[in-house]
Amino acid sequence: MRISLRAAAVLAAGVLALSLATAGSAQQRPGRRAAGLPAAIVARLNLNADQQAKLKTAQVTLAAEAQKTQSLTGQERRDANRKAREAFDASLKEILTPDQQKQLDSLRAEMREYRDLGPGMSAQLAGLNLSVEQKAKVKEIAAKYQPELQKLRQALRDATDKQQVQGQIREQQMKMGDEVRAILTPTSRSSFAPPRAPASSRLAGRPANKRRGAPGAIPSRSAFSMLACEPAERRPHCGPCGYNG
Repeated sequence: MRISLRAAAVLAAGVLALSLATAGSAQQRPGRRAAGLPAAIVARLNLNADQQAKLKTAQVTLAAEAQKTQSLTGQERRDANRKAREAFDASLKEILTPDQQKQLDSLRAEMREYRDLGPGMSAQLAGLNLSVEQKAKVKEIAAKYQPELQKLRQALRDATDKQQVQGQIREQQMKMGDEVRAILTPTSRSSFAPPRAPASSRLAGRPANKRRGAPGAIPSRSAFSMLACEPAERRPHCGPCGYNG
């Protein structure tokens, strides 16, 4: 079976993103995030095969160190997480070329402009060369949703049914993401995928013959996401999960 070069490239990018994401999240406790590089940021750095392999190793090491901090609390845990993050950043400097490191610093700076959107969406927007007007609208949209999201994050900490509250957070982020996507150009929209409902909730209302894996099923679009990528000293809370480590 012949595969076009474009299809092969898309498949390769997806495999890399999934591999890196899995390496960073395999040992994570649900609702907690170690600090890695989002797939959207990795894609913009144009890493070669050797760099990709080294980044995956660094991500695995970071995940293992993050796992060790789960038994710690308070300042001790924050110090351990910061140390792990600093070690990861040091590894990045050895992996990236000076130009790539400069590009990463620029992308991280742009991500901070959109931090209220959460690490996933902010990473996707970084590098899209938004206009001043678009950036202002993005910030306006994010600010509109912050009061309700903050309320839900506070509720999540004490909730007995955390899944329900997480679903409400997800719903707010889906709405916010759709509004952000609406202000992007058609070209930028192709690089921006706002949060979507979990597969289980989407399947609930879908005819059986249209579900993934069934005869005649509509192929689903995979979403590869990395973990929060802020340097330890500037790391904000995680919008999607409410993490404030």
